[in-house]
Amino acid sequence: MPAPESSYTLFNDPEDIATKAAMLIALVGLGPLEPLPAASGEAGPWRTVFGPAMLSKAAGTLDSMMVLMPTRRSVDAMTLLRTLFENAVVMSWLAIDPRVRLEMFYRTSYYYELEEHKDWKKAGRGLRTQEEAAELKKRSGIRPERLPGVPTMAANADEHWGTLIPGWSPSSAADHPGVFSSLRGLYRYIFHRGSSAAHSRARGLDPFATFDESGARWHPEAPGSDLHVYELGLHCLAFAIMASEQTLGWPSWRQAARILGREEDVFGT
Repeated sequence: MPAPESSYTLFNDPEDIATKAAMLIALVGLGPLEPLPAASGEAGPWRTVFGPAMLSKAAGTLDSMMVLMPTRRSVDAMTLLRTLFENAVVMSWLAIDPRVRLEMFYRTSYYYELEEHKDWKKAGRGLRTQEEAAELKKRSGIRPERLPGVPTMAANADEHWGTLIPGWSPSSAADHPGVFSSLRGLYRYIFHRGSSAAHSRARGLDPFATFDESGARWHPEAPGSDLHVYELGLHCLAFAIMASEQTLGWPSWRQAARILGREEDVFGT
């Protein structure tokens, strides 16, 4: 059973965040300590390609976020955090049962490839031949066979992994003390705030405009003082590491928790 929960300690030292990020990224980059045994059957692609690739993508996104931290480019960093979070959610959801869920992943990918072809075809520049488009349509299947929405996948991952992995909360209620220990809990902050940045909603434009007694004026992005964006990137990668260890056998979640200063909190003494 998981160790008793406690709330996350949010880091506020940029050098500390950068150091922890580099160590987590390096932990992913080490790969498995021993060569993975030859995987066979439907789980083979998950263990040999898709699982490791999604984890590597998550680490790469956090690395890009760290490039922005010295200048406090919070808007672009928030957009990257949203991307990192969604990648961690999809990976964690697929990892529950990759034998079945990879097929849904394929179908969803085929569907969007077909939609992209249709859009380009309207402009007279179709990306696929008629035969290829027909094959994509066949492979995309019907709507219920595709991936569910991000909040549903996040809640499913919490319910499954939260009972198996120390430090991962199965509850995602907003008033739960472990809200920052669950993907569904993080969704409320990351995906909504990230959408404001990605879609240029009013909140996403705040750093580029000032309103005071002298009036309103625009300016280059004002450096932000809030480091939560970067700190939460560490935790998003941590969720991907947790799911990866369960299905790929690496990296070590305990070692990642040690890097984050949460080993005793999560695993006990």
